[in-house]
Amino acid sequence: MEIEIAEEQFKDKDIQMVLSSIKSDALKIKTLFESLIDLAKAQYDLSQINFSPFRIDELLGASKEKIENAYKDAQINIHYAKLPQDATTYTYKGNSHLMQQAFLNLIENAYKYSQDKTCTISINKSSDNTIMLSFQDCGRGIAKEEQDKIFQAFYQNKECTENKGHGIGLALTKQIIHLHKGEIKEDSTLGKGSTFTIILPEGKEEF
Repeated sequence: MEIEIAEEQFKDKDIQMVLSSIKSDALKIKTLFESLIDLAKAQYDLSQINFSPFRIDELLGASKEKIENAYKDAQINIHYAKLPQDATTYTYKGNSHLMQQAFLNLIENAYKYSQDKTCTISINKSSDNTIMLSFQDCGRGIAKEEQDKIFQAFYQNKECTENKGHGIGLALTKQIIHLHKGEIKEDSTLGKGSTFTIILPEGKEEF
């Protein structure tokens, strides 16, 4: 808030550039701090996390809206392999806050690394009530030698010089999915893009 006021007071372009840079750095530190807090939460024992029913399809829609509000050129598309028959089709028992953070991480990554700023999301539910979600981008893809490292905390792909993050997003996402007894897989081809698939077992009462 104080930085924004200072930007209005000082008209000199050089000063405004410095203040803008400080503001950007402050936002990055805030984002890093919040990500570290979420990463710590995702490593808790199950008994320390609140699990309750929520709708996966609605959470995806809310996540889509958040990204599109943050990035006006984002193109997020959701496809249903199985259309919701009623409110229970994609109802899942878990922690909606953490799950949304996982969705946001994957959608934002797809947006940032796709030249056309798109993320294509597919959602399906199998006969055994397993929910499957895939997040596909049209980015540069990930080299084979990098693919076993991308879920490590603080790891950053050396080839990605733009859109540098803190190396927390995918590590946090994996922790969240494992917390829900699910799994996340990655399939990537250089020059064609990447697809991250989340597989969630039926939400159990013992959660």
